[in-house]
Amino acid sequence: LRKRLAEVYPEAIVSTELNPLTAVARGAAIFAKGNTTLPGTIPNVQDILTSSVGLRVREDDMYAMAEAGVMLPLTTTKLYKPMYDDQEYTEVVICQGNHHLASHNVELGRFRLGPCPHWVTVAVNSSGTVDITAKQSENNEQVLMKRVKIWNM
Repeated sequence: LRKRLAEVYPEAIVSTELNPLTAVARGAAIFAKGNTTLPGTIPNVQDILTSSVGLRVREDDMYAMAEAGVMLPLTTTKLYKPMYDDQEYTEVVICQGNHHLASHNVELGRFRLGPCPHWVTVAVNSSGTVDITAKQSENNEQVLMKRVKIWNM
């Protein structure tokens, strides 16, 4: 593969530092972004999310708040409600990956919310920092619950 790449792209520096799956994901992101850039420009790979960032919902479902391939920075919000009337708290688990089951993705962090509904906001900047904030639906106070770094940015 290296020999073939050297033939097609003789001036390219072939790196073997990346995980092959990450390299393919980044290449696909560059290719996808290629249709939206001006001619002659090279996209910054860090401006594209290479794997989804989401929340574990129900038992183990992954709810993608930010889908792989979207442009960064981005901010998205979801209303989190208790599943049961007498539920004392809701545990929020933040994951990164593209599997539909949260347990098959990388856990970035977790926190607990009280019993009332909360608006949970996920903001990802171009350097790969993810801020998760929560706001009770009854008041306007927004609280930073977790700040994490995406593992493969």
